[in-house]
Amino acid sequence: MTFTRQEVISLVSICIGTFLIILDTNIVSIIIPSLRQQLDLTISETTWVVNSYVLTFASLIMFFARISKRLGPKHAFIAGITIFMFGSLFCGLAATYQGLLISRIIQGVGAALFAPIATTLLSSTVSDPQKRAIAFGIWSGTSGIGFAFSPMGF
Repeated sequence: MTFTRQEVISLVSICIGTFLIILDTNIVSIIIPSLRQQLDLTISETTWVVNSYVLTFASLIMFFARISKRLGPKHAFIAGITIFMFGSLFCGLAATYQGLLISRIIQGVGAALFAPIATTLLSSTVSDPQKRAIAFGIWSGTSGIGFAFSPMGF
C-alpha cells in the first residue's frame, strides 16, 4: 500500500500546520526573560503575550468551524495557514508590546481557521480506509510531537 503524491503532500501539510499550532501555544515561554527585558514588560503584559494566542484560538475555533464549511476545506486551510504565517512573521518583527500582542492574536485567528478542518481535509484526500487509518495515526502523532517539542517550563 503506497500513498499517492497528493496524499503525501496533503498529509505533510496538515501535519506541519498541526505541529505549528501546538508548538506556538508555548513557544513564547522560552523567551520570556529576554522579552520582558527588551520590551520592558510587566508581569501582566507578559501574561497577555503568552495567553493571547490561546485565548483567540479557543474563542474562535467553533465560529471558524462553521465558516470553513462555507469556504471549503482547501480554502480554509490555505487562508488559515496564510494568516498564521503572517502572524508569525509579525511576531518576529514586533518591536513593541502592542505589536507583539496583535501578532499573537493574528496567529490565533489563523490557527482557529485551520484546526477544525484538518480532519475533513485528511478524510477527503485519503479515501482508502487502511491508508486513512495510517494517515490519521501519523497526524495524531504529530500532536504528541508538537507537545514534546513545546517548551513547558518557565
